[in-house]
Amino acid sequence: MNHFQIYKKSAALQCDIIKAKANNGFLQKQGALLFNVTNAIPGKDKVYDWNKKITFAFGPNDYPLFYNAVYNYQRGQEMKLELVHNPNAGKADEQAIYKKLIIAQGQNQGTFFMTFFSGDLKVSVPLTMGEFLMLKRFIEDNQNIILGVENILVEGD
Repeated sequence: MNHFQIYKKSAALQCDIIKAKANNGFLQKQGALLFNVTNAIPGKDKVYDWNKKITFAFGPNDYPLFYNAVYNYQRGQEMKLELVHNPNAGKADEQAIYKKLIIAQGQNQGTFFMTFFSGDLKVSVPLTMGEFLMLKRFIEDNQNIILGVENILVEGD
């Protein structure tokens, strides 16, 4: 599965894969899961303003933090994950643009929220337990593509 999406009354989430790049069996660039999220247009049911979307690249450095949060939740602890990125870090004309993703439990058992922040924008996507488990599976199923393991093994054979 190369695409994952959730559409709610209040917000929508789409997730695509950015594949890692390899050359002659050597990893050139790691991939990511690219989350695109936006709020619904007020007063319209499941109509979204994609001109005001937030993009967030969930990369290899985020995997251990995600798995740790899931591990803790499975052992009865609170589900709380906070990732902060600056997509312009390391660029010559670096101007800090901080993006944040928080995954946390909802008030009702078995519910979660993925809340994204970028500048003044905030998008919060509610998830049922089933949707969260599907997202977790999507993240797990695509980790080798993101890390570049698939490309290296295929090119190295």
